[in-house]
Amino acid sequence: MHQIARFFSYVFHPVFIPVYMLLFVYGSDPYLQYIIPISRLKPLLWLLVINTIIMPLLAFFYLKSRGIITSLFLEKSEERKIAIIILFLFHLITYILWRKLELPTSFLSLFFGILVSLILAYFLSGYIKISLHTMAFGGVVGAILGLYRAHGFIDYSILATTIIGLGIIASSRLILKAHSPREINLGALFGFIILYITAGFNLFL
Repeated sequence: MHQIARFFSYVFHPVFIPVYMLLFVYGSDPYLQYIIPISRLKPLLWLLVINTIIMPLLAFFYLKSRGIITSLFLEKSEERKIAIIILFLFHLITYILWRKLELPTSFLSLFFGILVSLILAYFLSGYIKISLHTMAFGGVVGAILGLYRAHGFIDYSILATTIIGLGIIASSRLILKAHSPREINLGALFGFIILYITAGFNLFL
């Protein structure tokens, strides 16, 4: 059971979630499919993969090799703060690039929500070891429902998949005793609320 839980913790590591989010919201919202054809979506995905997965992971592995962090799961508060800063910087770069590409505001509101979540996670990390896994995937569920509020379109099978995915992630982190139920629930709640608000009300800077 622990091996399965660790597998899901890796597969749903927060660095992968922005890519998952883009795929889920795109598949769930015909409005986004209409204004962003698949041919234009592909380079955006590659940009996400490079800036929010490859570059942060390279930075994390470098820090691990130098002994600055001990694990990709960031057990210590100071390690989490360092990792969140790195994630925030790479996500901010991506957000600025997306602004220059003049993408639909719905896309910008999603990434703005991620940036707000990272800022909140940074300040909370000194007080509580909030689950970044459930915060990230709770944000995916919030984004789908937020865009449903904004556009009136939703794919219930995708929504159900993300809710089940959130449950799997939460259970995995509990099985591994990485967080308390409170830390897991607060992560999911904060992630959901932030992305629902930014996506649902089309908020961005």
